[in-house]
Amino acid sequence: MSALSRVKRFAVVGVWSLALACGLIAVCLAVSRQGVFLATGMDADILLASSLAWDVSHHAYAWQGFQLPRIPSLFPDLLLQLASSAIAPSDRWALFGYMVSQFLAMVVAAGWLARLLTGVSLLRTTTVSLVVLSAVVLGDSTLPGLTALTMDYFQPCVHIGPYVAALFGAGLASRLAMRWATGEAALFFALSTLALLSDKLLLVSYAVPTIAAIFATSIATWRKIPPRSLMLTGVLVAGAASASALDSLLNRQPDLQPDLTLALARAQRFVGETAHYGLDHDITTALFVLLPLAIFAVYLKWPWSIGGWDDDAGTKEDRARLFGLQVAPAVVFLWVFAAVALGGVLAATAFLAYDGPTSYRYLVPVFLWPLVFGIAALSARPPLRIIAYVGGAGLLAFILVGLVQSPDIRPGVVTWRDATADCLTAQQKPLGLKAGFADYWVSRPAMMASGWRLQVNQATWNGHPYLWGNDRSWYDKDFLDPSRPPAYNFLVLTDLNADALRARYGNPDRVYRCGGRGPTLWIYADSGRMTRTFLSDFASLTSIDKLRPQDATLQGGRWYIGGGPQEVKAVWGPYVDLKRGSYNLSVTFQPASQADCMTFVRQMEAAVAINYQGQKKTISRKSPLVLRPAGNAACAQTASAPFRLEQDTAGIQTPIWVNTRVPVLLTAYSISTSN
Repeated sequence: MSALSRVKRFAVVGVWSLALACGLIAVCLAVSRQGVFLATGMDADILLASSLAWDVSHHAYAWQGFQLPRIPSLFPDLLLQLASSAIAPSDRWALFGYMVSQFLAMVVAAGWLARLLTGVSLLRTTTVSLVVLSAVVLGDSTLPGLTALTMDYFQPCVHIGPYVAALFGAGLASRLAMRWATGEAALFFALSTLALLSDKLLLVSYAVPTIAAIFATSIATWRKIPPRSLMLTGVLVAGAASASALDSLLNRQPDLQPDLTLALARAQRFVGETAHYGLDHDITTALFVLLPLAIFAVYLKWPWSIGGWDDDAGTKEDRARLFGLQVAPAVVFLWVFAAVALGGVLAATAFLAYDGPTSYRYLVPVFLWPLVFGIAALSARPPLRIIAYVGGAGLLAFILVGLVQSPDIRPGVVTWRDATADCLTAQQKPLGLKAGFADYWVSRPAMMASGWRLQVNQATWNGHPYLWGNDRSWYDKDFLDPSRPPAYNFLVLTDLNADALRARYGNPDRVYRCGGRGPTLWIYADSGRMTRTFLSDFASLTSIDKLRPQDATLQGGRWYIGGGPQEVKAVWGPYVDLKRGSYNLSVTFQPASQADCMTFVRQMEAAVAINYQGQKKTISRKSPLVLRPAGNAACAQTASAPFRLEQDTAGIQTPIWVNTRVPVLLTAYSISTSN
């Protein structure tokens, strides 16, 4: 190739890439302005990554005090958000930067996998990938019966980011299965470690599918297991072991503890509700779920499935046989990987994790892998690619017309307003507002929307500090002056219990109702008293509502535990951080009905264990509690369990087991220091 030809080729690639970048940014702009995106993308869960980035950039204590989400999402989510926040002019622009970066990674990952499946150039497959994914997200946000599930493609800490990393890992594994390269193997190890550390669900949707694909490809291609297949499996297992070891070092929310006895009932509910969900969202389900699944199901039967050949992924002599067809080994690897991932994540969600339509966020492989094969199908033949290019041009024109007609083309995350933040900011000086607390779903969006000028910490329904995906130090360190605690003098009543708050803090000195959709504020003149009350149990954060249910329900500030023939784990938690020293755990039970008093006293049994770091370490093993009459309380029984910590310990939890024939109430729970 002459120098002039190389220059022309470079110019064409450069202009093409620039056009793709502009198109991708335009899509992200359009999505960010959709009401459905702002409704799902600016809530307390999604803004966790942004709040961590702000905390790290402003407070030295952030690395020790901030509690990461249950799915730590370190890579790429949190690292990408930290990088975006470091270079963006504001947290809002950093959010848009995150949107663009994650969607770009998804487009490139799908395009690269399509290249491995077809042998078509990466630029062409990436173009088709951008067109298909853009059509999916814009269609899902505008067509009747929208699901809004694709809005997750732009959001952190919802399983998307780690799975995009897993897509790159799957591509690397398919190459290494055919030709070993030490550099790529090292990259595969690092990517696998970070992905599995970031999301344990990838054990089902990435680790197991990779191993299945390695051995399926080996048998289909060579009818034996070559040494490099065992080496590749060993690298993946080493990555999983490294992720497990590193996980013990993280300060994160505790893992879910699924009740296996409810697995079948949960699966039946999943099947029934998913069928109804599909019928209620018929258009989007048909276009964006069923059609891609159909393409995936018949992919190996279509002539274009053989596609082009990637020299790095194998030669024509390396053709594999699957279902009686000769196909490229990369096709076998990725098809088997996707099939196992789909089946595994569907089973795990149905039997272990399903709790309503919000659980569909676990089904990332079900939505993404069929789209990857659909992108490959469109990329494999020039006429289909031309159709995709024309469709993409039309889609871009439609987006640009909408943006030009708008008086403000800034991203929706930049112009987004929060009613609570607007009210508090406007009334901060007139009402003398200092620091306050609010419900979990109100607190973080309000602080984020105010540019972190407001300090409105998370609280439980009855006005106790709620440490969950935030920084413990925020409660007793003022944002502007960390040397002193915040001066709490107001609360936001939204979704809190007025009777419980009145019992704890007394009647407010002033009630202010914000106009429009704004909240109601309770304001207290004595900020010192409110601060002392709010932080009174903060040293241990062990109020009864901090416990998590396993086989119990919270009723009126007490845990209701149904009777039965077998022992059950009733509650667990509260995941508190305690200093070195001696402590005493105390619990009180009483029958749910006084008519069951005698049965309760004679047959009630309870046990407790004291663990830390998500049950990975044990301070005291499961031991029976000795129940004694609880003072003057009718029929109540109390018990205590002393324990000692030899060092400062994070994440203390105390699972409590109950064996009772009659329904009982756990009415009191505390951890206190002992001399």
